[in-house]
Amino acid sequence: MQSNVLKFKNWMPEWLAGIAFGVLWILGSGIEKLLMAFSAGITGLYLGTFPQYREGAWWFYGSELSVRVSSACSGMTFCMVLSSLWIWLLFTERPQFRRVRGILGILVLSVPLSAGVNAARILLSAEVYHFALPHLSDEWLTRLHLQMGVLTFLPALLLIFVTARWRLRHASIV
Repeated sequence: MQSNVLKFKNWMPEWLAGIAFGVLWILGSGIEKLLMAFSAGITGLYLGTFPQYREGAWWFYGSELSVRVSSACSGMTFCMVLSSLWIWLLFTERPQFRRVRGILGILVLSVPLSAGVNAARILLSAEVYHFALPHLSDEWLTRLHLQMGVLTFLPALLLIFVTARWRLRHASIV
């Protein structure tokens, strides 16, 4: 009996991260709209214009770039991965930490951080589209859009992971 309890405790960070990912997946539509609005707002700050919500997406009228932020551009998947990774990291590096406080803090911090990274991806995609649009077919533009996501989200996730891990290992418990 005791060995089963120890096995469960060894896998607790993975269980918590998986449960957080599932809960975020279930609550995705509400968080997705929030992320989409935050991402559009941050993008608008850079473009110098305020986005307008029409037809289920945020549109930027009067800007040099043609930008539309839809639910496919919300950054929800990045937010789910980031939150799960943070929860796993927190409970592997600091198992004595208050679990509820840690999870709530992570969920609150992951939304604006994900929106900021997603806004960078939107702007990068829009800039690349601006140059590639006359030269590529719709299929290649879709692939290009996905690649801009990979080029933005992967380095951001790695940077956040390394920074958070260093911080958890070198800071005192708050």
